[in-house]
Amino acid sequence: TPTASVYLAYSERLGRTVALKVLDDAAEPACTERTLAGARLQARLAHPNIVQVLEAEQRDGRTYVAMEPVRGVDLHVRLERGILLADLVNVIGDVARALDHVHAHDIVHRDVTPSNILVRDEGGALLTDFWLAT
Repeated sequence: TPTASVYLAYSERLGRTVALKVLDDAAEPACTERTLAGARLQARLAHPNIVQVLEAEQRDGRTYVAMEPVRGVDLHVRLERGILLADLVNVIGDVARALDHVHAHDIVHRDVTPSNILVRDEGGALLTDFWLAT
């Protein structure tokens, strides 16, 4: 699993606020390539339950992925804090709709885990991190 930090940033090139994922400097080249390939796959998918990738690049030895910012936490955190069954059912439905869209494009995510599902503060869930996708 690639180690990364995510920051809220302003992209002058895009003229908007983004969530900027920066891969750890120590990432193996194969991990960097998988991350960029996954970001390219994710960028091709336009769906309300998939985090939108806006840009992905490698510059000065660092790997960056700019995505839509999501106000919320991942499902792992929500589960630790406690979640109502009805809210969990809604999350599962959102993820199922995202996966249906992904599979319709002949892509397999291969890493659907609570940490790769973001739950918005205002409700709704989004699938992210396609680094293992094929």
